[in-house]
Amino acid sequence: MTSNTYHVADYWAQAGETLTRGQGDGEDIAILKMQVLKAAGFSPRDIYLSVGHDRWRGADSLLLVPIGSDFYALDDRSPKPVHALGAARFKPIITLGRNNAWIHGRRMVTRTSLR
Repeated sequence: MTSNTYHVADYWAQAGETLTRGQGDGEDIAILKMQVLKAAGFSPRDIYLSVGHDRWRGADSLLLVPIGSDFYALDDRSPKPVHALGAARFKPIITLGRNNAWIHGRRMVTRTSLR
């Protein structure tokens, strides 16, 4: 993804940079929200940044947080958190958490490719 704000590919701004500029792309806003959640008392190990593909918008990112026994997505284009199951048009590629990372997808290995 090319940042429209910084005019470089995949630049992830720090929260202070996004606040100073007053704008940022999806990852920048997610990082800003992550810092706000930490300041509000959320544990860093309960905050996840997921980068993937949205059917309508293309490349996108979501911040995921557990509330009770459910996960909610904080999308930079939505005014309120959305239950993670309600974000069905978003397909994660990689999710980053404190000291963890997950690559999503489906296995593409076939018997003929193993020979």
